[in-house]
Amino acid sequence: MTKQRWEYRITTERSSLAADGSDGWELVSVCVIGGVETFYMKRPCPSLREEITLSQRDNALAQRDNGLTHDKNALSKQDRVVQSRHGGSAG
Repeated sequence: MTKQRWEYRITTERSSLAADGSDGWELVSVCVIGGVETFYMKRPCPSLREEITLSQRDNALAQRDNGLTHDKNALSKQDRVVQSRHGGSAG
């Protein structure tokens, strides 16, 4: 079993808590020092597989936004390696 990794976030913006919760952040502690509320949050880090998928998604969206097509000849070497490891066309 893989040990869970966590990301941590500290903010003083109470108005951002709902949006942070929607983004997967869990509020774990609140401290008030000098009259200032400080919110401590955590969320699970994405797995390597999720990180690669998110990276590929960001690359595809960036190319779409730049008006580029994303055919197999335009794939980066890293994308081709990832595709070949997961049974896709290596180009």
